[in-house]
Amino acid sequence: MEEIEIKIHEEDRIKYDAFLKTICFKPISPEKILELLKQANNMNDIQNKINEVYLKAFGRTPLRQRLDDVFGEAIELSRYIDLKNLREETSDLLGSVIQLANECGWSIEDLVNENIAKIQHRQQQYQSLGRKIKVAILGGAFDCITNGHVQVAKFVLDTSKTFDEVWLMPCYSHIFGKNLASSCAN
Repeated sequence: MEEIEIKIHEEDRIKYDAFLKTICFKPISPEKILELLKQANNMNDIQNKINEVYLKAFGRTPLRQRLDDVFGEAIELSRYIDLKNLREETSDLLGSVIQLANECGWSIEDLVNENIAKIQHRQQQYQSLGRKIKVAILGGAFDCITNGHVQVAKFVLDTSKTFDEVWLMPCYSHIFGKNLASSCAN
């Protein structure tokens, strides 16, 4: 990975170095993460600084452990409705997600741009429909998908006038214990 030189004024460098020293001996507080974010000039700086701090404080984290951390932070966030706690938990979640991106080699800027494009696409869909897309889920073994399955899906779309799409969701195991190894002819 190519190293990127981050240019920071000397006054900010002193603050940042002091910040790193405090981080290494105690958990990252929301105020410290916010201070880190304020010092950054762009998303790459934020991403690099978060990576530096997390690696120094915790070392490299295995993917499963990082995902559990992100999930735990998201659960914590969902438990609060007051702004003070929401802000703190959002800070924790944001730091964990940014470090997940670092450890997976993803650019935060690219992820944000992809998300914006997805939201803009959805917005166009919602505006054309005047609402969000409504999806019906049709579960079954689908061993094999037959014309009957397709006809049921079409029937739901044609008669309900409620749904825009029907998604087929194969089950993991058959309700009557039938072997689900594909018996479909190619």
